[in-house]
Amino acid sequence: PERVTIGYESLARSRLYGLRFPASIFGAAAHFRKEVETSCLLRHYGVTQARHLPGNFALFLNTHPAELCDTDLIESLRLLRETAGELPLVLEIHEASVTSPARLRELKAALGELGIRLAYDDFGAGHARLLELSEAPPDFLKFDRKLMRGIDSAPVSRWRLLADLLKMSQDLEIDAIAEGVETAGEAAACEDLGFRLAQGFQFGKPLPASAYRARSS
Repeated sequence: PERVTIGYESLARSRLYGLRFPASIFGAAAHFRKEVETSCLLRHYGVTQARHLPGNFALFLNTHPAELCDTDLIESLRLLRETAGELPLVLEIHEASVTSPARLRELKAALGELGIRLAYDDFGAGHARLLELSEAPPDFLKFDRKLMRGIDSAPVSRWRLLADLLKMSQDLEIDAIAEGVETAGEAAACEDLGFRLAQGFQFGKPLPASAYRARSS
């Protein structure tokens, strides 16, 4: 079947020595207790760069776990929505941050008012938050790359686990996304399992937003 792009994820990269990837960037930010400020800054920069992207696809934006306890999160997202205009936005929450159904219901309601959709990231990386998933269902559920790695040659037990989790997300009317798909075999296996959405190196490697505009022109 023909594959189409439905969105892009904003990923942080740096040219500074020792701070190229998010882990090192936030490691430095943690030293100064600036994780929340750094996360907000990266989201804002991602939105400003999204003007280089072709079309009007959804932009997936990450959060830091500390932000769910920060009372300024909604206000920062309100300012972000003003900057983004009509650009479709999706806020990603890491599974480890999904601990309070009540807090997540409040967050989802606030996001709805701002026209921002919600995604749970790295689902299955640790303890699957099934209670929170059912009581505060997101719009998207991103299955952790560890579950997808080598899925085309994985034991039947992993296929059954993924099939059950995928069926549960479908019953809750959540769009499931297979993360970290890096080979044609993995992509085919994901389709066989029933995934309609996937992301990973098989479909394209991270590039500056301006590079996508150049490709489409």
